[in-house]
Amino acid sequence: MQASLPSSAAAGLPPHVEYTLTPLGQDIAGHVQALADCVEGNLMRSLQAQAQAPTVAT
Repeated sequence: MQASLPSSAAAGLPPHVEYTLTPLGQDIAGHVQALADCVEGNLMRSLQAQAQAPTVAT
């Protein structure tokens, strides 16, 4: 499977290229953003739970 990432080059120094997401990439980006929001919104809760969890000897 081969995928391409649409891009456009602009003249100038330093060279500049702008990339755009494909429709599939845009769909996936929405899910990734939702996951990032969830992690960020629950970070303190997660850290508190980790601090309270019993330690296990390995």
